[in-house]
Amino acid sequence: MARDFFEQRAKGWLRPSIVDSLNEHKAHGDRVIIVSASLSLYVSCFASFLETEFLATELESDGSVLTGRIHGENVRGAEKVSKLDTFLSRAGYERSEVFVTAYGDSAGDTEMLAWADRAVRV
Repeated sequence: MARDFFEQRAKGWLRPSIVDSLNEHKAHGDRVIIVSASLSLYVSCFASFLETEFLATELESDGSVLTGRIHGENVRGAEKVSKLDTFLSRAGYERSEVFVTAYGDSAGDTEMLAWADRAVRV
């Protein structure tokens, strides 16, 4: 269902200039990670299409059934920074060792943009 939604509707929401920028980053060897408050089952479709990694809001499940509740925190605002810090740590990096360029288009990106070395509001 998420894949169908992406193919039929959401793929058209991608801004060509942003896709070009992400592809430029990848061509230069940068690691590209989508960080989104949206549900991971949708964000994973964008990430797969763009060939990137992602951090997103997860849904709780009870076995093979989704409960409709969020598992953990909504990846918005300061939680984006927390998720990125955890990601970097698990990858073996200190924040001071990496240069971060962040792109954001909503108020929920403010903290991440402030945390980044280079912030691009789109």
